[in-house]
Amino acid sequence: TLPSYSVVVPFYSEPEGALKTAQSLVDVQPPPDEIILIDDGSPDEEECGRILAILPPRTRILRLARNGGKAAALNSALREVRSEIVVCLDADSVVHTKSWHRMLARFANAPGVGGVTGKIWPTEPHSLVEMMQTLDELDVIGLVKNEENRWAGVMTVSWAGVAFRRRALPTTGCWAQGAH
Repeated sequence: TLPSYSVVVPFYSEPEGALKTAQSLVDVQPPPDEIILIDDGSPDEEECGRILAILPPRTRILRLARNGGKAAALNSALREVRSEIVVCLDADSVVHTKSWHRMLARFANAPGVGGVTGKIWPTEPHSLVEMMQTLDELDVIGLVKNEENRWAGVMTVSWAGVAFRRRALPTTGCWAQGAH
């Protein structure tokens, strides 16, 4: 039996990206129990509300009163999650792989596995900085992940896309403030 999972997507002043990430999860199988978009104190609540007025199924918004950073947003979401597995995605990433059976099976088949990561795809770059981020995420992280697969272990975890066993997070201190 595959474990249940929730997806958390922190964002700050980028509701369009968070919505695009959530929409990219609609056809994922098996479907997540929930998708939580964490608004990390975005200053324009009205714009966020307008853009996020129509959400994909099983999606909800967790609004934080003030901006505390990505780690604080993820830690806030962790307190809300009830699923066994927590999948964290950046608000500038979209899901291309629509079958998550293999990822979830890694947790089901190995109770000692605390985290699984894989290839992520950032959204289409619109600036030089975004282009550089895309190259970093696809090339550098991809090379590292291929080597880790060869070593049969995860030595690094991508911030942009990772799944954790929820019960493993408190033993590692969850998300540390200032980590990136």
